[in-house]
Amino acid sequence: MRGRWGGLAGLVMAGGRGSRMAGRPKLTALRGGRESVLRVADALRESGRMDSVAAAVSDHAPRARALLESRGVRTVATRGRGYPLDMAQALSETGTPAMVVPGDMAMMDAGAVRSILDSADPGAALTSVVYDASFARKLGMEPGPGAPGGRAYSGISVVGSALPPEGAEESLLVFNDARAAFNVNFPGDLAILRRPTGCH
Repeated sequence: MRGRWGGLAGLVMAGGRGSRMAGRPKLTALRGGRESVLRVADALRESGRMDSVAAAVSDHAPRARALLESRGVRTVATRGRGYPLDMAQALSETGTPAMVVPGDMAMMDAGAVRSILDSADPGAALTSVVYDASFARKLGMEPGPGAPGGRAYSGISVVGSALPPEGAEESLLVFNDARAAFNVNFPGDLAILRRPTGCH
């Protein structure tokens, strides 16, 4: 069931350097015996909302690329110049509308994908998923980049029918859920993954 979205592409962002991880795994961090980048790809596939799923990869993350390709996920090579630039480059190939999810979201699942899409406005050019910074701290997480109103960006975006121009107004969707707030960004985040129930 595609719901209100037609021709929706899922895009996993899997080309980052992981520079804050001090050489430890980011995209391939394990939860429940499965690498985070594969959890994200499977969540998009299993949501029942995507017409296609691809992953943006770069030379910075060769193991993640090999894992994705071994699972039959189409990969799109990007230059590894940073999240926004790589996202725009990949979307120019995969097309829009699209849901973009960072590949280090080790708690992501199909239910969270569906919930976000059910709440997002299909008519918006760009919807950025955010969460309350206080929510993250209660879970023992370091909030992501700051967003208006004491919130933080998750890195998840829903892009409308065309690539929005630089500086386009974004809609913010508040989604206080560990599945869409937790990223493997720092070595300490690996300890959260080792908890029996994760952030919960």
